[in-house]
Amino acid sequence: MKKNILLLVPHFSLGGQEQVALRTADILKNDYNVYIAVLTMKDCVYDIPYDVIDLDVPARNGIIFKVINVFRRVRKTRRLKKELKIDVSISFGTTANIQNVFSKVKDRAIVSVRGYSSLVDNVIWKLFDRILYNKADAVVCVSRKMAEDFVKLYGIDRKKVFAIYNPYDIGELHRKSVETFDGYSFSFPTIVTMGRLNKIKGYWHLVKAFSQVKKIYSDAKLVFIGDGVDQEKLGNLAKDMNIADSVIFTGFQINPHRILSKCDIFVMSSISEGFPNAMVEAMACGLPVVSVDCMTGPREILTNGNINMVTEDIEYGDYGILTPPVTAMENYQADAIEHCDYILGKAINELLADRTLLDRYKKISPQRAADFSNEEYYEKLKIVIEG
Repeated sequence: MKKNILLLVPHFSLGGQEQVALRTADILKNDYNVYIAVLTMKDCVYDIPYDVIDLDVPARNGIIFKVINVFRRVRKTRRLKKELKIDVSISFGTTANIQNVFSKVKDRAIVSVRGYSSLVDNVIWKLFDRILYNKADAVVCVSRKMAEDFVKLYGIDRKKVFAIYNPYDIGELHRKSVETFDGYSFSFPTIVTMGRLNKIKGYWHLVKAFSQVKKIYSDAKLVFIGDGVDQEKLGNLAKDMNIADSVIFTGFQINPHRILSKCDIFVMSSISEGFPNAMVEAMACGLPVVSVDCMTGPREILTNGNINMVTEDIEYGDYGILTPPVTAMENYQADAIEHCDYILGKAINELLADRTLLDRYKKISPQRAADFSNEEYYEKLKIVIEG
């Protein structure tokens, strides 16, 4: 008899963990009875090919309402688990993890930690998280480095913590990448990045690094795929640096891969990640990568080396280029270009100047992306599910 599996997701607005949840449903559906429950369907941006159970408990402002919300979510989820006779419940992200663990009935509760910023060192939250994750039956971290640091920070039994990289349908990504796109004119060199336009992505560093590229490549373009609260600030920074005509904001794209494939280099400037989906998707589309060496994911994707080191200069990895981490303090002053910005810009310029290296990384990127396949994800997740 097939086991009943419940996937718990906070929402289906734009984000990496939502995509992974949908991929997980697709990967597991042949061997398990899979149900998806979401806290709210408000602002859903995905065309979801499944019947989703809307618990209809959206986020609310104010500490009292937040506490009430937790109890409502737990109560509704516990009732749902009983009705569906759930054997295993898998949650995606901190909000869903709380809902999953405290609604536990007889199910095996598997929680997932998807961003390094989730590993907080605040005393009160650290105590709460330790209680939360110790009550879970298993914890899935999306990178090896995150799993190591998670065990150290929270004192969780190492045997219940698993590192499982996000899954990717490489064939589907390739099919999407070759679709026609007439929205923009792409010429060499075009730099691209993809993600939500918010602080954690550190995009002000990328704009400043790009200003260094413009000094050598006057025709260079920088493309932002995605939307978010920081678009206006980034646009104003580009104006202040006199490069606004070369910076393009595409907004949210149903198929961003057809844009990625038309560009020359993918660049990531994040303050922190978990496991950067956009990077792997760009590599699947054949793009060379330059990324800051942030926690966590870029080093594990772009090198075969020591996951505990952090570069202090340009590092030419096995599958892409790493540069030093960027600072977390927002700085939108056009004349405040930091050392990390100069190094990031220098790395992009050096890659553009070396066509042999550019072509080598371009060739190896899809091969590396194939290492993070649906099949690999399924085999590792199945071990956790079966306990």
